[in-house]
Amino acid sequence: MAWVKIPKENHEVLVAALPLDDRIETKAMFGGLAAMLNGHMLAGLFGTSAMVKLGAREHAALSSLGGTPFDPMGDGRAMSEALVLPQAEFDDRARLAGWLAKARDHVASLPPKKARSASPKKASSEKASPKKASSEKASPKKASPGKASPKKASPKKASPEKASPKKGSATPAATPR
Repeated sequence: MAWVKIPKENHEVLVAALPLDDRIETKAMFGGLAAMLNGHMLAGLFGTSAMVKLGAREHAALSSLGGTPFDPMGDGRAMSEALVLPQAEFDDRARLAGWLAKARDHVASLPPKKARSASPKKASSEKASPKKASSEKASPKKASPGKASPKKASPKKASPEKASPKKGSATPAATPR
């Protein structure tokens, strides 16, 4: 399916058809609206219709009515258990509400997804920094004879008592043995 901008009026249609359930949250996503339950997307606007995530029996029923696999990129990698509603099913508000209730029931039966947080990634990058620093300290020992290490190319500020060697002069670490 060629990309079609989601009409703004479809946002209200989807929200009005959602089952009354405090666990359902709506979230702006890719210019449309998605309905989420326990971290799973149960439905979302797509083009001029919507996609729903269904169990096997409901999936087969919707497929027989013309539901198509939800493949938002159009590259053959459809989202599992998700179908795009035929336009007639989306346009009939009662049938839309029925499909959304079935999607809610299916997604509610799935184990909740764990919330993603940025803190583990941040912590892992902080752990990587000391390793990187320690490997930089070790690099002069591993330097090949005659080659200056990156550390030597940009030395730390030296105290007035310690003079840096002039460019081009050999340092003890770089001298062949």
